[in-house]
Amino acid sequence: MAGASHRVVTETSKIAMPEITIGLFPDVGATWFLNRMPNSIGLFLGLTGLNINAEDALQVHLADAFIPADQKENLYEELKSLAWRSQESNHSQVSQLFNQISRQYEHLKPSSLLAPHLSLIHKLSNLNSVEEVYCTLMQIDTDDRWLKKGLDSLRDGCPTTACLVWRQMHQLHGLTLKEVFCQELIMAIQCTRHPDFREGVRAQLIDKDKQPVWQHDFPGDVPESWIDEFFDSPWKDGSHPLNDL
Repeated sequence: MAGASHRVVTETSKIAMPEITIGLFPDVGATWFLNRMPNSIGLFLGLTGLNINAEDALQVHLADAFIPADQKENLYEELKSLAWRSQESNHSQVSQLFNQISRQYEHLKPSSLLAPHLSLIHKLSNLNSVEEVYCTLMQIDTDDRWLKKGLDSLRDGCPTTACLVWRQMHQLHGLTLKEVFCQELIMAIQCTRHPDFREGVRAQLIDKDKQPVWQHDFPGDVPESWIDEFFDSPWKDGSHPLNDL
């Protein structure tokens, strides 16, 4: 969805990157779009795996228009009635139509899940390590069910993933989109070569005991040399399969 030209959300939309629960990392271009979210929101979502709704998606630039789910068929009819011409003209027409419909239903958008916690999330940008972020978040005592779910996911999630997310946000933020996909393929291959991903899939999807035994207990315990391995390309002769992307 993130790469589509016109991204529509409804009142039932839920979007999340919950890879920390299985020892993977936010992939499929997440290095690109999480880094383009404002004020450390991408880091926060990557570490907690929390879902966001339609209003949040609009605010963090993952969506372009809100249209109620029961208007889908009407939207199709409106699209069919457009005078289709050149690619540029078509893009503009669709944008105008989506904006027009979206404005009609502004009052039906759900309340933001992120907004009540933005001051907390913004503080994360001033911290200097994933260990500091982890400790800061773990000190929070809250009755907010949404936030608590995210804190629990971070606490019980894979420490290696937390470190990978930190590096995605701090060392890979300047990559081009092609470089993002090339780097994420390397990271994905390395995840299959390291035990945490296998263990996370076992615990969450196969045995479903929800009791993964990670290689490290906390993000602060993960050696930099261990994380370096996830960025070591298995293609040493310039034969990366996405070189011609």
